[in-house]
Amino acid sequence: MTPTFLERLINDRNFVRSPYYWFNLVLVLNVGSILSKDYPVCIGNSERIRWNLVPKVDFKPVCTEGARLIIFEAENENEVPANFWLVTSPRKLKLKVNTFQVEKLSDGTFMASSNGIHHNVKVTDGRIVEIPLIDAEMEILTLLDQWEGEGSISDIVGIISKRRGISSGEVRQVIARLKEKGRIEVVGKTVRRVS
Repeated sequence: MTPTFLERLINDRNFVRSPYYWFNLVLVLNVGSILSKDYPVCIGNSERIRWNLVPKVDFKPVCTEGARLIIFEAENENEVPANFWLVTSPRKLKLKVNTFQVEKLSDGTFMASSNGIHHNVKVTDGRIVEIPLIDAEMEILTLLDQWEGEGSISDIVGIISKRRGISSGEVRQVIARLKEKGRIEVVGKTVRRVS
């Protein structure tokens, strides 16, 4: 099974380049909460956190020997010690670790991409939640029902991509999965719902 965005961040050192303060804040607190179950967690640049915006912190940051070091909103490489676990920054930093680039898709919905892997996530109730593509299958079938059973691939791709905040390629993968499952058929450039 493919690891989620948060699983990738807790299992290895990463840099998340994101210009979205709220996303970075929630991400740091979510990763810190998960890591704190096994390690002490230290948040670097915690003075940059607007604590009045923080929904809830369910761990106590402790900067001790052996703590997982999370750097919040690094301005440059000098603010990143060699032993960091996670760095967030709106700037392009030269760090020799896996890098995720974050793009906003719609209100509260983001795509984090690294090396051709895309994670669609949303920020809700102070949590980063992965958006499962299985929901896109149901949305395509519902759309086809609304259209009396058929529609063009380009229309479906455009609408679902925009609604779900996923790439056109990912929508095409969902269409292919539905075809394999026998729920739809593709004839030319038309998708038909199979009863």
